[in-house]
Amino acid sequence: MTKRPQVIMEFEESIETVLEKELLSKINSSDYLGIMLNETCDITVEKKLAVYVKFLVNGEANVAFVGNEHN
Repeated sequence: MTKRPQVIMEFEESIETVLEKELLSKINSSDYLGIMLNETCDITVEKKLAVYVKFLVNGEANVAFVGNEHN
């Protein structure tokens, strides 16, 4: 397995930060918010909880994936 260079990891972290701030801004400006949870098992039967949020932007419903938690 090849290690990724530090610069690539830093670039990915920067992209994540920008996308997270943008999503949080949209969520915070919405008057309505819904949380959707979906528990699934992968091929090793390890339980995972997918977390989504649903929110309004200019009257239009949006859904965003926000996390995949391991139980």
